[in-house]
Amino acid sequence: MAYLGTDVRYCKGIGEKKAQLLNKLGVFTVHDLVSYFPRKYEDRSQFKPIALTCDGETACIQGIVADTPRLVRIRR
Repeated sequence: MAYLGTDVRYCKGIGEKKAQLLNKLGVFTVHDLVSYFPRKYEDRSQFKPIALTCDGETACIQGIVADTPRLVRIRR
């Protein structure tokens, strides 16, 4: 069980490399990790028509796959 004062590198799934990346963000302990919030969020709950998007804009679109490609493999 990890306590709030435990170093993040001792948490399951976090090795030395991930711990170094977290340290660059200012996350050193489990408490820091739990109370860390990202700078910004991307709202992916609202869909937008492709015609209304601008170049370089991040948008969430919805579509239907009409057909899947058929692969033909020729044996030699």
